[in-house]
Amino acid sequence: MIRENDTDTFMLLTFRSFLANTPDLIFIKDSNLNYIFASQAFANMVGHQHVNDLAGKSDFDIFEPELAKRYTQDDRRILETGIPMKDHIEPIPDQDGRKSYSSTSKYLIKNPDGKVIGIYGVARDVTAQVQLAEERENRKLSRQMFEGVIEADLTLDQLLLAEGSSLSHCMLKAVSFTEAMEFLAAHMVHNDYAEAFLNFFDIRVLMNLYRDGKKDFSHLTCLSVNQTDYKWIEFKARLYFSKITNTLRITIVLNDLDEEIRDKERLKIKSEIDPLTGLYNRESTISRIMECIKDSGPLHNHALLFIDLDHFKQVNDQLGHPFGDTVLQKIAEMLKLLFRKDDVIGRIGGDEFLILLKNVSSQEDAKKRASMIFQTVPLYQVEQEKELFITCSVGGAMYQGDGKSFETLYREADQALYCAKKKGRNTIVFYEP
Repeated sequence: MIRENDTDTFMLLTFRSFLANTPDLIFIKDSNLNYIFASQAFANMVGHQHVNDLAGKSDFDIFEPELAKRYTQDDRRILETGIPMKDHIEPIPDQDGRKSYSSTSKYLIKNPDGKVIGIYGVARDVTAQVQLAEERENRKLSRQMFEGVIEADLTLDQLLLAEGSSLSHCMLKAVSFTEAMEFLAAHMVHNDYAEAFLNFFDIRVLMNLYRDGKKDFSHLTCLSVNQTDYKWIEFKARLYFSKITNTLRITIVLNDLDEEIRDKERLKIKSEIDPLTGLYNRESTISRIMECIKDSGPLHNHALLFIDLDHFKQVNDQLGHPFGDTVLQKIAEMLKLLFRKDDVIGRIGGDEFLILLKNVSSQEDAKKRASMIFQTVPLYQVEQEKELFITCSVGGAMYQGDGKSFETLYREADQALYCAKKKGRNTIVFYEP
């Protein structure tokens, strides 16, 4: 039988684990608007490595005055009115000094007696979405509509209608539905998608769909707008049986989804890529490494490298963040040149990088490949009459087909990095149990 204290302990540990791993920005404040708890992602956003550093601090201790004033006013309004704030788009700080946004919701916290004892907030970084919206607002879209309608009798293989500026003049010679689809595949569908297009709109396939009860469906393909440009077009189809002719017919409406799909592609890229270095960001780096480990069998060996630039804070303090950004960009370029495209290379913090070397033969092999960093990364810079020799420390840990979790692998690499720093930095240490 589980005792109440055991349950409380389990719940607290679960909650702390959640705060440590969620990508969302979560915080809890007391009624005086001082921080009690926060997620690790929130601590990283405000430039702290440890969540405990935030305990007891107010917004004015953490944020610049203008932001702190704004956040505090919102919190006091919630305390006074009891009305929560939901999905509010607001600016958030960014460690690289760039404009960022979150979608934030805040709610009251009450004790069992109904007394207000604080506020909790949940925010999600929506910078990419806001940037896309701004881009769409700012640019004037010369959108060439690509809409049309195709109707055909499938039983008779007869084309009945082809309407739309881009269709009617192209399909005048087509008599049958098969000829019309073949013409589109040959002259308008992008070569990479032509075979799939023809297979999808094969009359026998369509008849089988109808026989199986599927009457409404769609097919997405890439159609030419002119000689060089293509657009994503949705072929939205409906199958029906004509009681007049006793034949199976199809109606296809063409919809231009190009802008929507390209926006989604850009959004996906922006959500995965660190804007400063072009490497994977923290979330996508961890996600890709976890996926690789999950898919690895017992015969696969990988090495996780945790890289930290030595005394990088002094670079930012002495020469400014713009110069520091330039250094980070150079480091990122070097790492991309050093390692394979299959390896996972990401920036997970201000001057911290994480690399998964896939399919290494042994720890010795991994160490040999990792040591190449020290032939490239040290940067000798002369700026503002100051000489800087920028180096890095590296901690390594091995995944040897043993089912080790990412959390364990990360912890081992972190401990190895700590040892590398204790040895005087500018060196590599692999974790030894």
